[in-house]
Amino acid sequence: MSEEWWTKKQACRHLDIDPKTFERYTADGMAVTKIRGRVFVQREVIQAEYRRRKLAQKATRTTR
Repeated sequence: MSEEWWTKKQACRHLDIDPKTFERYTADGMAVTKIRGRVFVQREVIQAEYRRRKLAQKATRTTR
């Protein structure tokens, strides 16, 4: 299986997230690669992080 890499802009567009949200993901330890000032992330990595956070958010709402 080949690795697909997204730029920060592509990831935000595909997942419909704000660039600040992307920055929170990276600040919390999501792995990214920087090449000549551009940020790239593996599609599988950011999709997994997005799903994990959505599930955690949903769980928080149901336990309140």
